[in-house]
Amino acid sequence: TNIDLVNKLTMGKVAIKKVSSIDKNIAVKATFNVYKKVLDNNHDYQNDQVITTLTSSSDGKEVVSEYLQPGDYVLVETSVTGDYVLDSTYHDFTITAGKTNRDFVNVPQSTIGIKKIATWKDSANGDIIEPLAGIKFNIYKAIEVNKDFEGAIKQGDKYYYKDGSPVTSIVSNEDIVYSSKLEPGYYYVEEELTDLQKQDYQTDVPQVVHLQAGKTEKLTFNNTPLKGKIKVTKVSNVDNKTRL
Repeated sequence: TNIDLVNKLTMGKVAIKKVSSIDKNIAVKATFNVYKKVLDNNHDYQNDQVITTLTSSSDGKEVVSEYLQPGDYVLVETSVTGDYVLDSTYHDFTITAGKTNRDFVNVPQSTIGIKKIATWKDSANGDIIEPLAGIKFNIYKAIEVNKDFEGAIKQGDKYYYKDGSPVTSIVSNEDIVYSSKLEPGYYYVEEELTDLQKQDYQTDVPQVVHLQAGKTEKLTFNNTPLKGKIKVTKVSNVDNKTRL
């Protein structure tokens, strides 16, 4: 009598590939920890035992885990390479017999560019516009508020105000200056003049900007000087017209 013995696969694997949210053809290198899932939605996995660690490939190939026992797991991103936002989402997956393939995305970071100028009004000869260096700008996350909220800034058909402390600050230069990398979203940009600068310039109103993934948004702040300039024009003493 012949007896056939068959081994049935009881464990499975997870395969991951990390891509850009803008272009799924752009692969992203990121590292993940795998944990056993806890039913509590507010559970913090930082102190839990790491089942395994996976690092996605920047060449677009899938990365496959070791064999895992059947059950529910959570994938947590711990680091990402390049100008991308760390994915804070807990990604659930279930291991059954066989292989589970999943694609995950990272959102590219963005920047804010700020140009600072001062304008002296001259109706006769044309305004004088000069770059203004040394002005500090604080960049906050913006939160949506009611239009009657004091200090609310309108952007589109909604109103926003600054949320908490600045996420970053930059100082104006002769040319446009750029912020550090930021997550996409709405930001409230406010200049902060020193007491000495307030003697020379009026403070410009804050601005709200909507940063889209992987984009740079440029803002111009224009201060009205509180002090005038003297404009000297040298002409010939022969005809009083020829400029020298």
